[in-house]
Amino acid sequence: MRTAWALLIALAVAGCLPATVSPTTPTEPGEPTPTPCVGLLACIAGTPGPIRTLRPVPTAPPGPTSGTSSETFRVAIGSCLRYAPGGTALGDIALHDPDLMLWLGDNIYADTEDMAEMRRIYDVLAANPRFQALAAATQTMAVWDDHDMGWNNANATWPHREAAKAEFLRFWGAAADDPRWVQPGVYSSRTFGTGDRTVQVILLDTRYNLDPWDYAGEDPARRIVGDAQWAWLRERLAQPARVRIIGSGVQVVGDYDIDREWESWGDSPLERERLYRLVRDLRVPGVVFVSGDMHFAELTRHPDDAAALGYPTYDLTPSGLDQVEFEAEGQWINPNRVGELLNTNRKHGLIEIDWAPADPEIHLEIHDGRRLHLDQVIRLSELEPPATGG
Repeated sequence: MRTAWALLIALAVAGCLPATVSPTTPTEPGEPTPTPCVGLLACIAGTPGPIRTLRPVPTAPPGPTSGTSSETFRVAIGSCLRYAPGGTALGDIALHDPDLMLWLGDNIYADTEDMAEMRRIYDVLAANPRFQALAAATQTMAVWDDHDMGWNNANATWPHREAAKAEFLRFWGAAADDPRWVQPGVYSSRTFGTGDRTVQVILLDTRYNLDPWDYAGEDPARRIVGDAQWAWLRERLAQPARVRIIGSGVQVVGDYDIDREWESWGDSPLERERLYRLVRDLRVPGVVFVSGDMHFAELTRHPDDAAALGYPTYDLTPSGLDQVEFEAEGQWINPNRVGELLNTNRKHGLIEIDWAPADPEIHLEIHDGRRLHLDQVIRLSELEPPATGG
C-alpha cells in the first residue's frame, strides 16, 4: 500500500514548478526541476558521505492514531523553506515514504507584522502541490522558529506572538481542543507505536518565551523556554518510550560564534545544562536531538557524554530545504561535527529506526535531493543511561 503511495507521490510532484523557474543544480532524468537557490551564494555541490541504507521493508498504512510498521519507523525532517511555491526537497522527502514529517521552523518566511500577509504566505504553501502530496501521504508535526513567528530573531518581546500562533495553528489544522491554543507556545508531543517499539516525538518551542539575545554570552541564565514548558517536558519525559526524538528550532549541541548572531542553546548555557540534566536525572534512554535554523546540514556529537545526556548525544541539523548560506572564512568550524557539512538547496533529514535486529539500529541521515550524503548508524543500546553505583 505504501509503495503505491510512493508511486502516486512521485507522479504528483513531477513538474510542479512554473516553466520560468530554471534549475540551479543538475537533475537526474525524470527529476522535477529544483527550486532556485536562496541565499548569498549559488548552490554549492555537496560532498558524498558514507552510504549505508536500510533494506526495503513492506509496511502497512498508518492506523487511525499513531501507526508504525512492525520493522521500521521513518521520520523525515525539514526546516527553512523560503520559497513557499517551490520546495523541490518536499518531493524528494515524499519518495522516502516516511511515517512522519517534522517541520522544525521557518516553515514559511513571513517576516511581517501583518497577519493577513502571514496568512497569504501560509496559503501559498498550502496550495503547493508538493506540500499537498506530502501532507496527504504521511502524518505531520510542526513547530515554529523566528521567521514563522513573524520576524528575524523573534522572541518573547515580539508583540504579535499570539496572533502569529493563531495563524500557525490554523494552518497546521489544530483542533479546537488542541492544548496549544491555550498554552504559552506551540510545543507538542506524540508517541508512535506500541510495546517495545515506541517512538516519542517532542517538539520544543524555543521562541515564545525566549529572552532577547545579546550575542555576547554576557547572561548565561538567558531563558529559552518558560516554566510551563519545563514542567510539561518533565511530564513527557516520564512517559514510557524506547526512542525519543526531541526537536528544537535552533541547534542544541552545536556551538558557533554567537557574536556572529547564530542562535542556539549554547547562547544560554544554563538553560542547555538544565535540559541535559533533566534527561540525566530522569534516566531517560534513547534521546536524539534534531534542529533547524542554520541553512546548512550537519550532524554534531557532544564531545563529553557525561556532561551531556550521560550517553552519546547527537544533534541532527538537516536544515535549509531550499536555503544555502554564505560562509565567512573560518565561520563554520565545528570540531564535533560527524562527517561533512552539506550546503545545497535540496537538503533534508531522515531518521530511520530499524527494529528488526536484536539491538535496533537508528540511522541519522542527511540527504541532498535524492542522494544520501551522510548516514550515522547508532545501536539503541548505545543510548542507555550509565549504570548506577551500589
